[in-house]
Amino acid sequence: MKRNPEIIRNILLACERAKPLEQFSNADVECDSGQEWEVSEHIRLLDEAGFIRATISKELNPQSPPTCYIRSITWDGYEYLDTIRDPEIWSKTKGSLAKVGGTLSIELIMAIAKHAVREKLGLEV
Repeated sequence: MKRNPEIIRNILLACERAKPLEQFSNADVECDSGQEWEVSEHIRLLDEAGFIRATISKELNPQSPPTCYIRSITWDGYEYLDTIRDPEIWSKTKGSLAKVGGTLSIELIMAIAKHAVREKLGLEV
C-alpha cells in the first residue's frame, strides 16, 4: 500500500470536525468504497507519526479492517492540516503531486502547499 495524501487529509479534516474529547472511528472518515482497509492503515500511520492520537483494535474477523478510535489531532497534525485545508490550495498541491506519481513525503507536500499559499497571498515565491 502506498500512502494516500487524500485519505490522510480526510482523516485530519474529520479530526478537526470532531468536538473536543469526542472519540470517533475510522467509519466516520470519508472515503471511497473499498478504501476501508487503507483508512485504518493510514490512521495507524498518522498515530505512529504523531499527527493524531488513536487506538487500533484487534479484529476477531480477519476479513474486516481493524476498528480505529481517534481521540484527537496533535499540534503537528494541525500544522500539516493548516497547509492543505483550503480546497484551492489542496487542488494545486494535488496537481503537483500528480507530476511525480501522487506520493511524496509530508515535508515535500507541505512545501508545495506553502508555495501555493504564498502565491495565493501574492507574496514573493
